[in-house]
Amino acid sequence: MAKLSLIAGTAPEISHSCTELELHAYVDGELNNIEQAFVLESARQSAEIRSQLNELEQVKELVRISYAQI
Repeated sequence: MAKLSLIAGTAPEISHSCTELELHAYVDGELNNIEQAFVLESARQSAEIRSQLNELEQVKELVRISYAQI
C-alpha cells in the first residue's frame, strides 16, 4: 500500500507501490474500487508498474484467445 515519507520542511510525500499479487488481482477484476484506484495511481506514478500491468493484460488476452479456439 501507500507509504508516507516525511522530510523536514516539506509536505508529506506518498509513494505508491503495488505488490505482484495486487497487480494480478487488478487484471483479474478482483479488487474493490479503492484498491483499483490505488493500483491505477501506482501505475500513473511508475513506468515499471505500467509495464507489469501491460504484460499481465497481454497474457490474460492470449489465454482468452487460446481458450476461445477450443
